[in-house]
Amino acid sequence: MFTAGSTHFAAGVACADCHMPYTRDGAAKYSTHNVRSPLLNASVACGACHPDVEYATARVAAIQAQVRATMDAAEDALVAAIQAIHASAALPSADAALLEDARRLHREAQLRWDFVAAENSMGFHNPEEALSILAAATDMARQAQVAALQAAAPESAPAP
Repeated sequence: MFTAGSTHFAAGVACADCHMPYTRDGAAKYSTHNVRSPLLNASVACGACHPDVEYATARVAAIQAQVRATMDAAEDALVAAIQAIHASAALPSADAALLEDARRLHREAQLRWDFVAAENSMGFHNPEEALSILAAATDMARQAQVAALQAAAPESAPAP
């Protein structure tokens, strides 16, 4: 679970606490069962635990902006790796083993980027983990780029 280890997880907060907050109908109190972003009704969803809802939503925005910027950097590294792989693969003298290594690294990097993108909170559910995964994606994508560049000039590549 992506939220494991997060601040909300450690506090015992369940998904429904934020995404299906309680509402009242007369004396009856029930969960809304309208699963959606807590930010759409932050005063109810966040206000149950956070008295300063404005601060809480600003914190969400800051976290999501940081994750978005890190995703963009990882994306740039992924595109650079793709371009290097494509350029090297077009050369008849390219080292096939290095190209395969570059492709493998790119796939591993892309999988990590996809995981964070598909998680659907822009990193808010567990910012530390999202940033760690994106850092690994960027690193692997840059390694893929280097391997592809080395494949283009196999005579100058260092021995493994």
